[in-house]
Amino acid sequence: ASRGEFCDVDTQKCIALPVPGEPCATNTTLANTCVAYAFCDGTACQTLPTVGDECLGGAYCLGSLECGEDPEPLTCKPLPGPDVCVSL
Repeated sequence: ASRGEFCDVDTQKCIALPVPGEPCATNTTLANTCVAYAFCDGTACQTLPTVGDECLGGAYCLGSLECGEDPEPLTCKPLPGPDVCVSL
């Protein structure tokens, strides 16, 4: 199976991981799994929070976003850019 697939033990075939809005994937080795940009809310896949959204569980955001340290509720923010030196 590729990174975006799981093995359906009943059919012995590789199946694409579910996207947001679809039921979570579950088999003998997976429990409540979704594509990499989503999480399982217990029954269905939901998109991970993005910039400006409240962090999932106070810690998780989409991709390389970080959960900001501002007052509650914590929100997803881009990682800080690199320091750049400019010579005049």
